[in-house]
Amino acid sequence: MKKNKVIIIAVTLVLCFSIIAIAHFQYFETRSKILELYGEKQVILAKQIALSLRKYFEDQIRSLKILAALYGKGNLHRLNLNERLDYFLDRNIYDEEILFINSGYNVDYHLTRRDIHTNPTEVPPEFVGKSFKYEQISGQKTGATIRLVRSRDVKDSKVLISVPAFDRNNDYRGLVIEIINLNKILKEIITPFMDTYGAHAFLLSDSSEILYHPYHPERTFKKFNNPSRSCKKCHQNFLLEKRMLKLESGWGTKEDYGDKKLLSFAKIQLANISWITAVKTPYDEIARANRRQFWIFFFLSASMMLFVLLGSMAFYKIAKKHIELEKEKQLRHQEHLAFIGEMSTRIAHEIKNPLASLQTGIQLVESTLEMDEETHEYFKRLTGEIHRVDEIVKGLLAYARDEQIKRIKTDLTALVQNVIRLIQPTIKDKSIEWKLSIPSSRIMLMADEQKMEQVLWNLIINAVQAVKDSGQIEIILQKEKNKKIHIKIIDNGCGISGKNLSKIFQPFFSTQSQGTGLGLAISKKIIQAHGGRIRVESKVGHGTCVEIILTGV
Repeated sequence: MKKNKVIIIAVTLVLCFSIIAIAHFQYFETRSKILELYGEKQVILAKQIALSLRKYFEDQIRSLKILAALYGKGNLHRLNLNERLDYFLDRNIYDEEILFINSGYNVDYHLTRRDIHTNPTEVPPEFVGKSFKYEQISGQKTGATIRLVRSRDVKDSKVLISVPAFDRNNDYRGLVIEIINLNKILKEIITPFMDTYGAHAFLLSDSSEILYHPYHPERTFKKFNNPSRSCKKCHQNFLLEKRMLKLESGWGTKEDYGDKKLLSFAKIQLANISWITAVKTPYDEIARANRRQFWIFFFLSASMMLFVLLGSMAFYKIAKKHIELEKEKQLRHQEHLAFIGEMSTRIAHEIKNPLASLQTGIQLVESTLEMDEETHEYFKRLTGEIHRVDEIVKGLLAYARDEQIKRIKTDLTALVQNVIRLIQPTIKDKSIEWKLSIPSSRIMLMADEQKMEQVLWNLIINAVQAVKDSGQIEIILQKEKNKKIHIKIIDNGCGISGKNLSKIFQPFFSTQSQGTGLGLAISKKIIQAHGGRIRVESKVGHGTCVEIILTGV
């Protein structure tokens, strides 16, 4: 039992360590997958920001083209009649002003949010007589352009969107320019995307300028290719940012003095310029989500481990109790057998002496009397009954005492053949067809040869008695690869009913009028003493099959 306890504890510990190892592997495996998942998710977020920016500028350019068409053809007075433009101006909270500049680069008209429902105002005094050389903007006469106007105060930096205006003859008339506060527009568009996971977004130009950064506005219009001392305090390098300039989109990890971050980016084309939207998340935020999943998995694993441990202990206690009950049952059985053995020995001594006296007296009377045939037959039957009582007493003694097995290397093949050879002369009154399936090679068994011979004798005699006047008895002997030996004794006799089949190994149970009812009980006891088992299958009117299973050498 102590050995079983050690095995249970060892198996439980192996399971526990296996679960811990799986949890550890799962943690690192999941961490890499979650990192990849977050990276792809942030790429989508960066693309969404880029799409919002592009949509905003495309809407502005479309509206400016309407103004440019009206201005070029001299129909600017129809401005209030254009519902689409009215809607555009009404919802555009970023506009500071719109300038209508003629081909001589002088301001003709000036429009602000105050002028949404009125005609364009007169030119403010600061614009009178002032020339704006916007012809320097590349492609001014062929399409929309976007230009950044830097200011000493980054909060006042502007975005200039210009659209050329043409008259009815398609001759160049001038420009319509919208001036927007850069910081406001970027902050209003980007901020709504940054409500979760402690992430922040920033904007770069394709020339490596920082256009927007929520935490470092002082770096606006500065290039990260030429970082200042203050940048080097936080950033080890800008390798990932440089890679962003070459790719359309992607993600990567950036580690600066132990501070690890996940950086995703997407490029956006706006008219004549390219910008790059980037989203950065502290790695701790991602790791925290991974640790959360790990602790959930670990909790489930620990619960399962605890369940296994408790189950093992419960199994151990149940097994221990079962073994104790089996031992107690076996002990009671042995005590019962010992009691029967002691009683049988006493009864045998009490019976044997009178039986011997009776047998001697009968033989003396028989020798002194002149008897006819009937009297002689009577004395013969009387002697047989005395012999039968003696056999019952011997059988009872044999069943009651412990089987002392003296194992020797026994040739089972020869033993079966020898028993059949001894039985055949005793059954001349029956016509028996013998069928033997015995291998030519010897089957060896460590067994008590005399007791195994007694078992075979009992079983074969039972088969002979089950056959009435004629019949068939088949004996099969075979050995499997796992060293299991099978001995089958099959007859086609009367068979045994289901009711009696469960009782055949009980002492003194017999279906034969002359049987003692101890043959099968003793046979089973001998087979069990050899570490084997015996089973019986039978069907009334079809016969019986008795199988012995032993372990060979």
